[in-house]
Amino acid sequence: MGRAARIYAGNRSSRPGTVERAPVWWRGLRLRAEAYSGPWYIAVHGEPGAESGFVRYRPLDTESWFVSEQRTIAVEDFFAPSTDAYLGLLRFLLGLDLIDRVVFWMLPVDDLLPWLLVDRRAAKVTRIYDETWLRVVDAYQALSARRYTGDGSVTVAVNDPLLPGNSTSFTITGDGAEPTRRRPQLHIGVHGLAAVLLGGTTWRSLAVAGLVRADDAAALATADRLFAVPETPHAGFFF
Repeated sequence: MGRAARIYAGNRSSRPGTVERAPVWWRGLRLRAEAYSGPWYIAVHGEPGAESGFVRYRPLDTESWFVSEQRTIAVEDFFAPSTDAYLGLLRFLLGLDLIDRVVFWMLPVDDLLPWLLVDRRAAKVTRIYDETWLRVVDAYQALSARRYTGDGSVTVAVNDPLLPGNSTSFTITGDGAEPTRRRPQLHIGVHGLAAVLLGGTTWRSLAVAGLVRADDAAALATADRLFAVPETPHAGFFF
């Protein structure tokens, strides 16, 4: 597990929602792996000393493999922050001998895998789960730490009934977010802010759902440009 931990720490993912894996998490994973009676494997991408990704997987129901037409491996951890690592590790998994099915425990909802297959229908999404539950306890720190794209400016009022000190108005531009006394164009509760903060949904969607009140309808489009992200949020592991 030490090699995988070093690869993870040395190759930061740019995808929103990526979470630091603390040493205690890796120790817990090692203990679970040692307690598991079956085989499991780790494959890495890259030259020794310059690895840029890894995959951890195990075969399922190996007792029936000699007669089965559904020989399956379960991919429990797929860390591929670069395009080269992503494609290289996928080629490795899909090229394993005797394998009929590859089951990924966790992939982002916008994963490119179906588009890489000759038959896109061969890739099936069986379930979509909640992953990260986010509660913003410091709106200023959360919004000021975030990067924004595009031009324009929008003023947002955040309402937090539980933490009144967290209820603040902000002016957000491509350069960042700052507290303001300007009249808000958008009003959002802290739960709605958590949904839009990482880019997993849009301001317009929250407005349609009644979670955002827009005093200026054009401000929704501006906010969506500022909060746009190239990839959907994904932590990629249980924690």
